[in-house]
Amino acid sequence: AMAGNIETSPGTFVCLFCSGVISLRNGDSEKFRLHMEACHEVFSHLDILLALNFLKEEEIRNIVNAAQNRIEKAQQTGMLVKQEMLEILKTDFDFADNDVKIQKTNDEESFVEHTDDFEDTTSLDESTDGNDREGYNIFVNNEPVSCEI
Repeated sequence: AMAGNIETSPGTFVCLFCSGVISLRNGDSEKFRLHMEACHEVFSHLDILLALNFLKEEEIRNIVNAAQNRIEKAQQTGMLVKQEMLEILKTDFDFADNDVKIQKTNDEESFVEHTDDFEDTTSLDESTDGNDREGYNIFVNNEPVSCEI
């Protein structure tokens, strides 16, 4: 079988999320479950996630198109909530302490607290790399961790 540019053996498929090759040779989806839990920290809705790996391009487009309006509405609502929260923080948060301020970085608002020993930044957005994509990078002992099958 061929998935994208990755050649797979019979009884295997390529993970939609990381391009790892997953075996179904035991006749069940246990390896997929283990892969999703260990590599992607996903523990629910595995049936639909497994099915996504076997959809045709046209089926994927139909699903995305069917949900597009709901996705856009959720994104717009999220932006409005974020704007309202920032306005509340700007007007109501006590900034009497000169060591705490709101700082604009990469078009995002961040709180920066300065102390003698360290600088601690907490972003109001979960992304840390300035991109609009969701996700987290996992590091162990300051080394990036990847999950390959």
